[in-house]
Amino acid sequence: MPQNGLDPIARNAPTPATAPEQVADGIWRIALPLPFPPRAVNVYLLAGPDGWTLIDCGSGLPDAMAALHTGLAALGLGLSNITNLVLTHGHPDHVAAAKDLAQAMGDTGHIWHYGPGIDALFDRWSVRNPEDFRSWAELQSLAGVGESEIAAGVTSLLRMTQMVRLPPRALVAPLFDGQSITLSGRDWEVLWTPGHASDHICLVAGDILLAGDHLLPDISPNVSLYPEQRANPMGDYLASLDRITALNLADPLVLPGHGAPYHALADRIDALRTGVLRRADRILETVASTPEPATALAVMEQVFGGRFLSPDNRRLALGETLAHLERLHFVGTIDREVVDGIARYRLPGAE
Repeated sequence: MPQNGLDPIARNAPTPATAPEQVADGIWRIALPLPFPPRAVNVYLLAGPDGWTLIDCGSGLPDAMAALHTGLAALGLGLSNITNLVLTHGHPDHVAAAKDLAQAMGDTGHIWHYGPGIDALFDRWSVRNPEDFRSWAELQSLAGVGESEIAAGVTSLLRMTQMVRLPPRALVAPLFDGQSITLSGRDWEVLWTPGHASDHICLVAGDILLAGDHLLPDISPNVSLYPEQRANPMGDYLASLDRITALNLADPLVLPGHGAPYHALADRIDALRTGVLRRADRILETVASTPEPATALAVMEQVFGGRFLSPDNRRLALGETLAHLERLHFVGTIDREVVDGIARYRLPGAE
């Protein structure tokens, strides 16, 4: 989904090049276009004695599929040469073309996704009716959003579901946290890193880290609260940053889902963590300075102001605000009360 639509730098991302870029021995990056910020998503090709592996597969939209075919052709390949497809997480810009890959790979191909998230992946993208978004609409109403804006959001989300083409459920094999899997001649460790998505995984092999959207080089991943998310996604994200730090990787090459590969992982983790905590402080200050208990919508509008006017960006901003508020509530820094169907936040002991 739009990947951090809240950050102005994302809106200025260059048009992606379709020529594959070799980023490591036996690994190529192809940047596929997106119709929303940050305008491109990376897929990675891994070559090895047991065939070609593709990490993520793009939005599946016509220009993205054309770019994927062009990138593969530059290496003398087609979709049928792919033997493994690994999905880092279930957002549409990373999984929407999975059915196309499954059909091209045929019976010899394998599709991998985080095991405990497979059912949720198919549940999320099989909805086709407004009623299927009832839990999302209820969460928006609880945050203080009006009926007309909620209805417009449901319409937008329904449009997004139409772009996701998943293979039959039985074709998706599970990956589990801590598992070792051999892909294209390398042994990769699977690391569950929830936050940006509950089903997010990273893969690490030696000094290479396939980071998905967990560790982006120039923008912060959007971490939002959704009904299908875990209860404290912002807390999850901070814990997942700590988990990568604890690996003590020595200057790895980080291959992100958006943006250019990079080194200096420790510095980037520090910057991402600092950004999260700075935003949390701003949200806490807003709650503290509001005379009456504040809705999530009111907090969002004060923190983000009028900079993000599109409906999609408002939803991203509200989702992030909710994730921060719920984390602060989870650790006891603020209180939450529900009155007349709307949740309001205040400092403990405040009247």
